[in-house]
Amino acid sequence: MKGGAGFHVGHAAQSSSSAAGNHFSIFLGAILARASDEQQREWVPKAINLEILGAYAQTELGHGSNVRALETTATFDETTDEFVVDSPTLTSMKWWPGCFGILATHAVVYARLLLGGKDHGIHEFMVQLRDHEHKPMPGIEVGDLGPKLGYNLVDNGYCRFNHVRIPRTHMLSRYQHVTRQGEFVKAARITKGDSATSDKLRYLVMITVRSGMVHSAAWGIAQAATVAIRYSAVRLQGFKNTRDDSLASGEYAVLDYQVQQYRLFKALATAYAFHFAYQQVKAKLNAFRASLEQGDVSTLAELHATAAGLKAFCTNQAGDLMEDCRRCCGGHGCLLSSGIAKAVSDFNAITPIAEGDQVILALQTARFLVRAVKDLAAGKPVALQVLYLGQQLERPDFSDLTDLARLVHAFKWRARRSVLSAAAKFEARLSAGESFDRAWNQCAVALMAAARDHCYLFILSEFVGGIEAIDDEPLKAVLRTLARHYALVNLRENGVDWAGELTFEHVQAINSAIDHTLAAIRPNAVALVDAFGISGMSVHRSLAP
Repeated sequence: MKGGAGFHVGHAAQSSSSAAGNHFSIFLGAILARASDEQQREWVPKAINLEILGAYAQTELGHGSNVRALETTATFDETTDEFVVDSPTLTSMKWWPGCFGILATHAVVYARLLLGGKDHGIHEFMVQLRDHEHKPMPGIEVGDLGPKLGYNLVDNGYCRFNHVRIPRTHMLSRYQHVTRQGEFVKAARITKGDSATSDKLRYLVMITVRSGMVHSAAWGIAQAATVAIRYSAVRLQGFKNTRDDSLASGEYAVLDYQVQQYRLFKALATAYAFHFAYQQVKAKLNAFRASLEQGDVSTLAELHATAAGLKAFCTNQAGDLMEDCRRCCGGHGCLLSSGIAKAVSDFNAITPIAEGDQVILALQTARFLVRAVKDLAAGKPVALQVLYLGQQLERPDFSDLTDLARLVHAFKWRARRSVLSAAAKFEARLSAGESFDRAWNQCAVALMAAARDHCYLFILSEFVGGIEAIDDEPLKAVLRTLARHYALVNLRENGVDWAGELTFEHVQAINSAIDHTLAAIRPNAVALVDAFGISGMSVHRSLAP
């Protein structure tokens, strides 16, 4: 099994919980996404060679995901050809950026561009934080936030700017710039997609990070499942013949107990499902970057909605599954030497809430879905991913629970019903005279459920599609069983979502089918975690305190 599913992710993923991970991913990523070619020639080699160490300074004490409300300002001073970066209020203090506490010498700072008293919105600026002796630059107060619940390899910090001057050329200017005369100029490279969409290109860095967090979710579960399944395969507990109190009858491996299998194989299947979903998100992101170079930003909304929803639900579920894997290790799961304890605490401390809480991000996906429903009703084109919302789908057929195509169809039917129901509820409130924001808030629970069901459809579809693209038939057979298990467990544990469709007989059949998938996965369980390529040594290297 090892390597068959292409799961190996390399050292970079193992280092994602370190300050260096922040520098090479989000700081360098911001430069590559938003800086001009000339600026990249200046800063990229320095970042790669660690001549500068960077942070990504978006979040403030008063605002996080609501980027439009950020308060840090960058005012152009035409007399000196400089921007003056300032924290005008307490709440405008940058708060939470990784690397701020100790490491960073520079930061990509999000600030409001002010030209001649006019606010041109949020833009990015390269600001030096510390000098060659690693002391704060004039006008900069910077420090560490202190110990956290976990994730303490990253030095999250704060920073206040007191009229800090930077060159005009330090405004990241791939898509806009300010002239020597103080004129704001947009790049002519954007030719497809409306101006409002092109203005949102500054979110591309966050989209990239959120996409990576889907990978982090898969990798996190993979780490926890590897430890727990290997432990359960060798740990003996309980006589095979309870009437014989000697060791003559032998003992069961913990992994031979069905309840242990149910908990751990759910995590195992989800790790693979998230992996294949991430591969598709990565492909979408790469395709967008290619189209962006041709001036086409028309798929940005779809990419944003996909990354936001998957980040929300994958990281949240990953945290829960990782914790359950830890508990499956009994008392050993409490020890840092197990590897799993720190993996779980570090992941749950930050990943589900970083770059947006699940509620905020899920509702961004829901907004995309509601818009798609309206566009379909008006005969407008929509993304291929949401075409199912305009289709007349047959009701789910649960007569053959071994048929992956039928299971995918059932998830599609559920997502369509959920999205259309939430959209209708929202439109009804608007029609009754409620404001958009009040109506949206009053429908938020239904809208979150719609986003979740859409994301689960995406995950299962990409899981199945990824399996079918594999040439190795024996491997495909093993992974198909894992995909069926992923779908069946979701059916079993989310019965309320299938109200009116699942009869008692259906539930009994689902339980019986899960019994079969558990038995079929058991002989390959260790091989399936071995395919992640995680050695005991690598777990401890990447999670060292």
